[in-house]
Amino acid sequence: MVIDFVCQVSILYKGAYNAIWEHGPHNFLYVHENYVNPNFVLQHDEVSIQAITPTHVLFAVVGRGVDVYDMDKHPFVMLAQYLEMKKLIMVPMWAMYKLSEETGDPVEREIIGYGMTARSGSTLLTQMFRKLPKTVAMSEPWALFHAHKFYSRGQIPEENYHNLILAILRLQFKKLHHVSRKHFSLQVLLFNLFCFRFPVKEWLSS
Repeated sequence: MVIDFVCQVSILYKGAYNAIWEHGPHNFLYVHENYVNPNFVLQHDEVSIQAITPTHVLFAVVGRGVDVYDMDKHPFVMLAQYLEMKKLIMVPMWAMYKLSEETGDPVEREIIGYGMTARSGSTLLTQMFRKLPKTVAMSEPWALFHAHKFYSRGQIPEENYHNLILAILRLQFKKLHHVSRKHFSLQVLLFNLFCFRFPVKEWLSS
């Protein structure tokens, strides 16, 4: 890789109007801890993609043994990340593309995608998928939502948008074997791209 190290910071304080909402660097008071190799985010299960800015991708680092996809503890991934994260890893956008190339497409995995409207029963559906063996159910990870927000505001150019979505999906599915994914309603429009690129077994709407 061209870049050898990325910044990891320790979180001292968290602040948000609503814990169940999008979170970025402005929601945290943090101090620099060290620099880590970008591959750290691929090699550690306690690291997950958390947010997108126009220039960086943020990865949440939670405590050892904490599973942000454990719906017995938290109903949504973005809430689990906000409450449980101890550190943030800040990866420049161009370096994130390098990581996604190393990860590659999740072609050997069965992927089930489904959209939602509010109070549609999609959280219950996610909980049901979670009970299946060898299945990881992702209830509202919001990195795609962030990407679409910045794109709709003109902060991410259209020519970069599809590549960004593909890179996020690759990193979201890192080292996972069977994945069901719950999407926030604004992300449904991304599934034309999602289904075209990845081997989606089923597309559901709740």
